[in-house]
Amino acid sequence: MNNIEALPIDITTAASSINKKSTQDDKALKKACGEFEAYFVASMLKEMRRSVPEDGFFKKSEGEKIFQEMLDGQYAAKIAESKPLGIADLMYRQLSLPKVEKNQRGEG
Repeated sequence: MNNIEALPIDITTAASSINKKSTQDDKALKKACGEFEAYFVASMLKEMRRSVPEDGFFKKSEGEKIFQEMLDGQYAAKIAESKPLGIADLMYRQLSLPKVEKNQRGEG
């Protein structure tokens, strides 16, 4: 008996597990790209807020600063969710390109 014939491999099961893994990886990549866009927008909002001078009449308390930072984080998540910038989509398309296509274009 041939060694190949002795292996109990079901081709359809193997193919479906590869597709499942690919789908999971795809979802994880999309999520990571979305999170990166939210982080980028949060950084942008933080720097924009820092560029505005505070008036000297009332000083912000530490609690107010923390609240403002948390609120900016929520704004960033909502902005990234609505995809006006499209950074996550661009990153996803770039990172999900097959390696063969990257090699053909000379990207390594």
